[in-house]
Amino acid sequence: MQTSEWIRSRRLLWDDDEYILIASSVKKIRPMKQAGKVTVQPKAQYCCGNSFRAGSTKRTDNIRRLHTWVIEHDEKMTLQHQRDLWKYETMPHTLRVFSGNKSIHVYIRTVEDVDAETWKRVAKDLLLIFPFADKGVLGGKSTFSRLPWGVRIEGDQSIDQTVEATYSRIPLQTLLDWIAEQDVIKDRECDIDIEESRLSADQSCPKTRKELGEKFPDQMRLYKKLIEHRVIAEQGRRNRELIKLMSFAFDSVSEEVALFFAESFYRLHAHVFENTLEEHMQNAIDHQRNMLASYPAKLSPQERGIYENMDSRRKTFFRICRSFSKCETTPGRSFFLPMTKTGHRMKLETEQINRLVKEFISKQIIRQTEAGTRHQYTSIRGLKKGKAATYEWVI
Repeated sequence: MQTSEWIRSRRLLWDDDEYILIASSVKKIRPMKQAGKVTVQPKAQYCCGNSFRAGSTKRTDNIRRLHTWVIEHDEKMTLQHQRDLWKYETMPHTLRVFSGNKSIHVYIRTVEDVDAETWKRVAKDLLLIFPFADKGVLGGKSTFSRLPWGVRIEGDQSIDQTVEATYSRIPLQTLLDWIAEQDVIKDRECDIDIEESRLSADQSCPKTRKELGEKFPDQMRLYKKLIEHRVIAEQGRRNRELIKLMSFAFDSVSEEVALFFAESFYRLHAHVFENTLEEHMQNAIDHQRNMLASYPAKLSPQERGIYENMDSRRKTFFRICRSFSKCETTPGRSFFLPMTKTGHRMKLETEQINRLVKEFISKQIIRQTEAGTRHQYTSIRGLKKGKAATYEWVI
C-alpha cells in the first residue's frame, strides 16, 4: 500500500482541518486516544467517522462535526453474503472497508455536516432498512469502526484492512431521497412499538373514512395498521409520501391492495392535495412498475432464478415471505405467517394461502419450524388466542 492510497481514502472521509480519533485498541483506557490530523498513525486499527475537537478524547460531547454513518453486519451475516449484498445494493455510500476478518464496513459520508437530530434520524432509518446491521456501530456517533487501510493485529499476524470500493461524498438530500424510496419499516406482523400516528383521524375526511370502512373493512383495517402512521398529508409532500407508501406496500401486500392504499390515502385527504386523483394514481402505478422492474436485482442469484419463473400471485407471496424473514425482531430468517391476515394482504381466502405455503415448502423456499396453535375458549380462563405457525426462509 502506498502512502497516497490511505491518504486519499482518509480525505474522502475527513477534511484536512478536521481532527479524528484513530486507535490501535478499543479497550477503555483513560484517557482515550486524543484527536489528531488525518495524516497520523497509518497503521492503527480503528477510527471514529465523525470528527472531534483538537486534542479531545472519545466522548460524544467532544464531537465537532457530524457527517458519517457506518454499516457493519459482522456476526449476523457471512462475509460472502455481505459482499453479495453490496454488489446489488443501490444505497449511495462513500467507501467500503474489509475488516481483515469477517465483515465489510460501509462508510456513508455526506457532503454537508448535519445537526444531531438529523444524524439520529438518518441512523434510525438506516437501522430499519438494514435490520441486521450492528446497532452499536450504526447508532453511535462516536463508535469505533475499522480504519480504511489500517492494519488488523491478530496475535502475531498483521492483516491489511483493505478498501474494496471508493466512490464519493454523498449530498445529504441524495441520501434522504434514497431513504424515502425504501421500505424502511419492517415491523409487519412483529410486535414492534410504533410511534403514535402524526396523521390523526380528525385530519382526514370522517365521511370518506366511514364509507371506505363499510365497503372495504379488511383492507381499511390493514390501511390503519400498516399505512396510516407512515404517511403525512401535507400540501407539497404528496408525491414524496406516496413513494414512501408504495415502497412499503410493495413487499407487504399485493399490487392490487397497494393501489387501494394509494387511492385511500388520496381520498381521505383530497382537500389537502392539488393534484387530481387520476394524476395521483398514475404516479402510484409508475412507482409500482419501477419497483417491479428493479426488485429482481436485489435478490441473490438463487432467489432471482426462482422468482423470475413465478406468476404474479406467487411473486407477491414470495415478496411478503421474504420481507417477513427480514423482520428485525425475529431471530435468523424466521417469521410468523398468520393465514387469515396474509389472505387480507393478498385478497385471498385462507385456504388459498395455505396452498401457497405448502407449495413454497415443497419447493424448499420456506420451511416450517414450529406449528401454529388454535384459539381456545374455556369457561375458567376465557379466550386464549392461538399462535401463528413459524417458518424460515431457506434460499
